[in-house]
Amino acid sequence: MLGTTLSVLAFMVAVPGGYLEPSSAPGSYSVTVAVSLGGSGTGRVTSSPAGIDCPGDCTETYSSNDTVTVTLTATATGGSAFTGWGGECTGTGSCVIPFTAPATKSVSAEFTAPPGPTGQRAAVIKHCKKKFPKGHKRARCIKKAKRLPV
Repeated sequence: MLGTTLSVLAFMVAVPGGYLEPSSAPGSYSVTVAVSLGGSGTGRVTSSPAGIDCPGDCTETYSSNDTVTVTLTATATGGSAFTGWGGECTGTGSCVIPFTAPATKSVSAEFTAPPGPTGQRAAVIKHCKKKFPKGHKRARCIKKAKRLPV
């Protein structure tokens, strides 16, 4: 129609450290959290509120309608040790990510593998000699033991 005026309201949300683009609801915004795992060990990172369970699901977008922080928790597996956070977090405790600019938060979790066995080869050879005083079983046992780490 002639003479009709169309008004468009544009807004950004001010947060500490900058501005975030609004999500679908007025006054709300979203933050994407991306987790990477590193180091020589193995482990898992989960989030509260739920969404990240890494490895597997390592990236999640959260809305300020649901929360204003995301807490990440690292758990070492397979005898490994969690050695710390990188990126948006530091230290070895839980990682609390507030909703601030930039809207994408990158976090790394480092895990260290457990130390390898020491003296394993010698212990197994000793066991072979004790269990099999002589013969082909003793020789086969020692041969397998020699493939083990020192």
